[in-house]
Amino acid sequence: MATEPKEFASNPRRKALRWLGLIGLGSGVAALGLGSLLKAPNFFIVPPKTLRVKVVYFQMSQYVSVGQEYFDVSSPASIGDLMEAVVQRHPSLSGMTSSMTTVVGGVPEASTDPLNDGEEVDLVPMMAGG
Repeated sequence: MATEPKEFASNPRRKALRWLGLIGLGSGVAALGLGSLLKAPNFFIVPPKTLRVKVVYFQMSQYVSVGQEYFDVSSPASIGDLMEAVVQRHPSLSGMTSSMTTVVGGVPEASTDPLNDGEEVDLVPMMAGG
């Protein structure tokens, strides 16, 4: 076990001042580190919240190889924003999106209607027949 020099052992005031000096030095270093962190340009920028939305494709097996999939879109988002993401992932749907019916919770929605996290969006293509 290391022994303290004689002047520290006999003088508790010096010992206390030494500890206070070390604590002050550590606080100064911590403050400098925090100061540089606060100067970072993106420190106060909050990342955008994302919404996870399930998309179900009805009768589109010739255009899309999956029956359903999930999309993460930035909040706030509309049906139109989701459709842009769908077309980006599946370019074969680009000509069909304007004639598609989008159904959320059993109700047809417009492209300007907002989306909520966890919603299921059904994409139904226009059917021809007679």
